[in-house]
Amino acid sequence: MNEFLLVDNLEQVKRNVVQFNHDIKENEELRKRFLSRYRQWYYIAELNMFAPSKYIGYKEMNAQKYNNKDDTGADGRKTEAVLRKWFIKKDKPELLEELRNRMLVYGKIKKNSEIHILKYELLSFSKKVKDRSTIRILPMSEKDPEFIGKSIEEVQNGFVSSLTDRNYNFKKGMDSDPGTLVLFQYRARIIAMAILESKTYYENINDYGYKGFYRFIPESVATFIPLTNKEIKSIWPRFKGFNQSLQKLEFEQYKLFQDFLLNKNIRYILRDERNEESFQKRVENNNVDSKLVIDDRPYIKTETLFKNASNVKYQRNPRVSKKAIVLAEFKCEFKSNHLFFNSSVTEKNYVEAHHLVPMEFQDQFEYSLDVEANIVSLCPLCHKRIHHAIFKEKIDLLKMLFVIRKDRLKKCNIEVDLKMLYSFYK
Repeated sequence: MNEFLLVDNLEQVKRNVVQFNHDIKENEELRKRFLSRYRQWYYIAELNMFAPSKYIGYKEMNAQKYNNKDDTGADGRKTEAVLRKWFIKKDKPELLEELRNRMLVYGKIKKNSEIHILKYELLSFSKKVKDRSTIRILPMSEKDPEFIGKSIEEVQNGFVSSLTDRNYNFKKGMDSDPGTLVLFQYRARIIAMAILESKTYYENINDYGYKGFYRFIPESVATFIPLTNKEIKSIWPRFKGFNQSLQKLEFEQYKLFQDFLLNKNIRYILRDERNEESFQKRVENNNVDSKLVIDDRPYIKTETLFKNASNVKYQRNPRVSKKAIVLAEFKCEFKSNHLFFNSSVTEKNYVEAHHLVPMEFQDQFEYSLDVEANIVSLCPLCHKRIHHAIFKEKIDLLKMLFVIRKDRLKKCNIEVDLKMLYSFYK
């Protein structure tokens, strides 16, 4: 049977959610075989419906297809990954209780079930929203030291790479509470949005004239095709036009605004992407003696965890990764002739560190996966391939890397065979 195709837009997801809520009522096999297995649940407020990831993450799903999904390669890790484009995991006990109550007539759900909500519905769930004047336009001046000479695209790219992790300085602060939806105005366009998390004033105005800074909820930061004066007016007829004032917009039009952005290539910032780029930079900046000797042995796995937008991950030590790269002599371990460019940091062939047994599966292993034996040096192309290619295009790469590392993995008490490794990448 052919592999299922992953959804590629939110409308497909919504149709699947509606279909699941129909099928769970009508299809006994779906209820008996699968209801108790679902852990990741997705809630869409406008539909007031819940559905599990593996069901809604594939195109044109229905009970008949789902009940016969064996040998299709259907995998919850794949659907969770694609659904991160639109959803965020949220600790909402009231929603989890509502889910349990609704499903109780069909059976019990897993005790450790988790809830995901639409990112653009974050504002609706914010406990910090105190009134209905929670949308503000924040003008950004081209004369501001942070934006001098920058195009709209450059400013948007800056938001993608850093707004979620840095302070946004201001000279004239908004009179707004946390939970306010901020629309960023630049060059007579609305170019991005985010939900205000906090506002802090400096003790003294700094050298650039800034009085303080904002912090925004990371998962709420989004960019899109810039919106014109006419488009904003079509949503908010009382909009005055672009100027340098901190305008308020009526909350009643928020849902209309959400729907409008779906056709504007809205892109929420994926923390995993930024974390990976940041990690590779930290790896590069580590200084390691080229004469190092690696002692492959078991290490106790770290208990230091960090949370991102969608799950919990084990921390990686960039120095360990740099040792693996130095040991590989800055070569791609799949194709040593992959020499694309020299790093500005090391002045050697640029490669990236990749955990062959992915860190997300650390809980399945007694000992640490963050060891040199489990870290391979890959060129950027092979690294992208191992993460993003369809599975059949990863097989030869994975097989070769496993062959050259299996003995070293055993020394570290990382018990894995090729079939198991394949399962991590399907």
